[in-house]
Amino acid sequence: MLKFNGIPVPDFITIESFISVFRQKHEDLIYEECYNIGEAHNFWEFLYLEEGEINVLVDGELHCLLPGQLIIYAPFSFHSVSSSSDAVINVVSFSCKSSSLSGLSNIAIDLSSEQVSALRSIITLSEECFFLPTEISDERGMFLRKDIPNLALQKLAKLVELFLIDLCRNYSPVSKANTDDKNNPLDEQFAALTTFLSYNLHRFLSAEEISSELSISVSKLSKLCKAQCGCGPIDYFLSLKIGAAKRMISEKRLNLTQISEKLGFSSVHYFSRLFKAKTGITPSEYAKNAEH
Repeated sequence: MLKFNGIPVPDFITIESFISVFRQKHEDLIYEECYNIGEAHNFWEFLYLEEGEINVLVDGELHCLLPGQLIIYAPFSFHSVSSSSDAVINVVSFSCKSSSLSGLSNIAIDLSSEQVSALRSIITLSEECFFLPTEISDERGMFLRKDIPNLALQKLAKLVELFLIDLCRNYSPVSKANTDDKNNPLDEQFAALTTFLSYNLHRFLSAEEISSELSISVSKLSKLCKAQCGCGPIDYFLSLKIGAAKRMISEKRLNLTQISEKLGFSSVHYFSRLFKAKTGITPSEYAKNAEH
């Protein structure tokens, strides 16, 4: 009898469940928490900008997306969004235990025409599978239609897996030239704000102290932050602190007490509470996840 070799197929990316898959204009969004104070969740999510402009703040780092660009949020990444009124976005949120996406997380990516076409197929099929609630409730995410076509949900999962595999193989990071060449007074003020806050992560500052340093009113400071990163100045400051904390935890040079002291927290317990409030997990849990 002939012997045939069986070649194992590696489990690179497997979608376990969907939370949200939709295409929508900014003014039609039902959930606006991430457009106000930011949010974090325990699942993966990517946002593709179809039209308009959008600023995405992820763990203290600001990304200015233009049409044709996509960003992937890693689980427990604190993010907020500010966009132009004509922005049209595509969002896919899903559970996936694979670590293969880590190299693409929290960075902006240029999509090819083939990748855009693949994403359109995902969104089109998702409309056959899910519907978005028209009213806010305690439940988040999409709802499954009762009359979905046979095997449509599994096909949707495979399409997303293939899309993500293609991104991992052929992704193109956004050039800094796309986002850094704006001669806008607001951009200059926000850059000054970011520089000031970054040099003062060891302190806790009030909105009044920040506005005084920048020589603008508190109301103008709030409008500046909302326009640039979708949240208020204090939440932006906390986002910078969380981003710094995550980097220090991943570097493993300091323990949690030392990190909390460097970031100006009165105690490691307060640091842990705030970290969990913003990310959904404690610093210790984040450290364990960073090891994998």
